[in-house]
Amino acid sequence: MRKKEYTERLIFILDLVGNKIKAGRQKKDWSQDQLAKKAKVSRGTIAAAENSQAISLDKLVEIADALEISLFELFFSEAEQIQYRERVLKEMLSKDSIIMRMMGIAVKQTLESSSEKEK
Repeated sequence: MRKKEYTERLIFILDLVGNKIKAGRQKKDWSQDQLAKKAKVSRGTIAAAENSQAISLDKLVEIADALEISLFELFFSEAEQIQYRERVLKEMLSKDSIIMRMMGIAVKQTLESSSEKEK
């Protein structure tokens, strides 16, 4: 990834995280002070995060916990979350179908083995 792309992605993530923290706080009808107390961080940390400034990951974890949202929800847009879940589901289904085929082969071999013994 080139420096410009990296910078653009970082700005996007900081904006996304800041907006989600603010929206989560407002959804709970909390002030920045109330969220800060619940997350055990300073009000300045909340303000910085909501204004798209970088804060430490441990503080983000505390804020996400206080808001009862996952870091996954905090760091990824709705569209990215949907894409990820769809990809995981497809992988699970393809693995399940492989397992089912293997089980089918095993059952078929068992049945064939049983019928040969009966002869």
